[in-house]
Amino acid sequence: MSDNGAYEYPDRVCYDISQDDQDAYRQAADYINTSGYDVLSVQHEYGIFGGKAGSYLMNLVRAAKMPIVTTLHTVLKDPNPEQKAVTKSLLKRSTSSLTESRRSTKRQDKISEPLSGSMVR
Repeated sequence: MSDNGAYEYPDRVCYDISQDDQDAYRQAADYINTSGYDVLSVQHEYGIFGGKAGSYLMNLVRAAKMPIVTTLHTVLKDPNPEQKAVTKSLLKRSTSSLTESRRSTKRQDKISEPLSGSMVR
């Protein structure tokens, strides 16, 4: 993710998504799908992804052709409708998810049906 800052990444970073470029998320999915990866690890935190409540992330997630493991670093107690919709869509597409605490897992389960692969980290 890049917020249009001038960052220098190590050589192992092979792709950078411009936060506010909606098409960049789809292009990233195309890159990931053709690069031989087995799983997509989404590290979700509010404010990182572009679009309303991070909705641009869903362009990547919907286009990914591999299992998705999502880590929710924050699960809001009272998400607004947009945040709830994005989180619910993300979890629906995810094969499994991780949260930071049992309280977060309970909050996650209120947003979306519990995933069989859900766990607390």
